[in-house]
Amino acid sequence: MIYFDASYLVRLYYNDRGYEEVRHLASTDSLVCAQHGQAEVIAALHRKHREGSLTFAVYRLVLQQFADDIRVGAFRWLPLSPAILDRVRVNFETLPTRNFLRATPDNCERKRVPPTLLK
Repeated sequence: MIYFDASYLVRLYYNDRGYEEVRHLASTDSLVCAQHGQAEVIAALHRKHREGSLTFAVYRLVLQQFADDIRVGAFRWLPLSPAILDRVRVNFETLPTRNFLRATPDNCERKRVPPTLLK
């Protein structure tokens, strides 16, 4: 199982920088994402439409493909419980400023999901 954040999922539907690497990586294992990633993907695709990168017709087709992929189980969605959000808060309270926690197109690394998050 590979964890993809919303920026990686968008690259499955839109040819942003790094999309070839992301699509190759996606073909190697099953994909998981936090449940709120669905909203983030839709928002990112809307931004592409708003900025003129996607016509309205293509935007609607991409949204439909994303919905179809969700419906057939292409992704496993991890719920965000209060306990997980508490862990995030606690970890960020003590996180050193030298740590940079953001995925970028130049940082297409395989992200394995710890088994403890899948319970």
